[in-house]
Amino acid sequence: MIHSRPEIWNELSGKSLFIAGGTGFFGIWILSALKAANDKGCCNASVVVLSRDPISFLNKNNQFKNLAWLEFQTGNVETFTFPIRKFDFVIHAATEASEQMNLEQPLEMLENNIQGTKRMLDFAVFASATKFLFTSSGAVYGNQPEEISHVSENYCGGPDVLKPNAAYGEGKRIGELLCSIYARKSN
Repeated sequence: MIHSRPEIWNELSGKSLFIAGGTGFFGIWILSALKAANDKGCCNASVVVLSRDPISFLNKNNQFKNLAWLEFQTGNVETFTFPIRKFDFVIHAATEASEQMNLEQPLEMLENNIQGTKRMLDFAVFASATKFLFTSSGAVYGNQPEEISHVSENYCGGPDVLKPNAAYGEGKRIGELLCSIYARKSN
């Protein structure tokens, strides 16, 4: 992909990115793509990854050790210290996604997701970011009924959406709303 379409990386060339959740499910794929693009010379982006445990991550993922363009900041998405510098792009892919927490501590899960998203949006404003990417989830729609072949953007959710075990999905839905509110404020 990188060889056949290097132009897709032009927008990131020479830019700075701050990624929360860069060591999680989506984040590692984002880092892998950036590494491949930087290795091929298609993208000269610098990246700071917020992680609760960067040492553990790097011990399991040697390919990300000692890269000049990549640094890690230890912290939690809800309470991290804002780096005092400008970032062109902010990616919020950090979420507490524990099914056990969703079932046993739904209020804490909901609060973590909302506060983390608000903190990241505040940071994007502070860092003068030109773009913000929020990774949401299909969980905002609840379980898909069998009679629906696909879920449209207008679908308001299945019957399980407002149950206590839906805190994860509702946190993501509120995150989407927060992004919309911040986008409106900045225009």
